[in-house]
Amino acid sequence: MCDMIFIYTPKITKRVEYIFKLFFKQLLNIEYEITLKPEIFKQYNGVKINYSNQRFEDSLNFQPVDLLFKTGIDSQELKTIVYKGQKVFFPVYDPKSNLPFDPFAAAFTSFRATKSIFLIKRNRFGRFDAPESFSFQQISLINHLSIFGLIGFVICCWKNSQI
Repeated sequence: MCDMIFIYTPKITKRVEYIFKLFFKQLLNIEYEITLKPEIFKQYNGVKINYSNQRFEDSLNFQPVDLLFKTGIDSQELKTIVYKGQKVFFPVYDPKSNLPFDPFAAAFTSFRATKSIFLIKRNRFGRFDAPESFSFQQISLINHLSIFGLIGFVICCWKNSQI
């Protein structure tokens, strides 16, 4: 198991902080640190995640969409692709990205949409109509959690096997 993950991103917002804390601290129970400085990131000798449009040789590279770098509430065009039999949000098209979608923006959208289900009006039986939610219709939270499990496994094994 890896002790810590070092993350490079060009901008830290509340959304970036939220999803990294949720994913690494709460779901995977892994310590992490975020840096805005690519020169410091390059020098780190442990497991590294690059969440930017730059590419680094000795890190996992995830191309971001701009969702987590925004601060306001905007409508999003939610495109999906199928990855390993699962529908996922936010495809990216950089062949150097370790995944063909932005897993952090996808998870942020799924978790936030799941929370918003409880704000939807109740039906005539007093129950929440979750099927009205786009995320409920298109992508289940379980799919994203299974992808995060896969990412967690890759992160923890990456340094030893140089995937």
